[in-house]
Amino acid sequence: NTREVLKKNLDINSPIVLDPTFLYDFSPETIGCKENKYILVYTTGFSKDEEKLIKEIAKEKGKKLISIGYRNAFCDRNIIGIGPFEFLGYYASADIVITSMFHGSIFALKAQKQFIILIDDYRTNKLAYILDRFNIKERVADISNLRSKVNEKLDYKDININLEREVKKSFDFLTKSLN
Repeated sequence: NTREVLKKNLDINSPIVLDPTFLYDFSPETIGCKENKYILVYTTGFSKDEEKLIKEIAKEKGKKLISIGYRNAFCDRNIIGIGPFEFLGYYASADIVITSMFHGSIFALKAQKQFIILIDDYRTNKLAYILDRFNIKERVADISNLRSKVNEKLDYKDININLEREVKKSFDFLTKSLN
């Protein structure tokens, strides 16, 4: 979207580089999480119907619901006051991630987790690029297909190939620009 705005208003044809969170390997700094058997929830909020269905899915799967970063009353635990590397530890230990957030999707990809995105109108634009670039549009769910989508396994083989290519392109452009 930003590239289109630049092109339309300033006649600048700008390349797209990945979000910096894709470009850095956080794994050495990640702080382990002692939790297990949980679905990680990262959202500023879902609808009441979505919350109810997510609770049902967690119960069926024998998983706790742990919300990080934001308070979500429907979850079993809310983890708010943690640092960024503890945050990543919760991603690393999660069985499934359910998010509505741009960076929530990025961290799920980086941790190679099974994840679902419930997109809200505010984030549609932001998420469109990574959904298309990494061919993960099928990770988007709504109330009608959330239950089935949670059970669909995500194959990371092609995603990792695309991610490596895009990281290289981004680093090459940034290095050239800084030189």
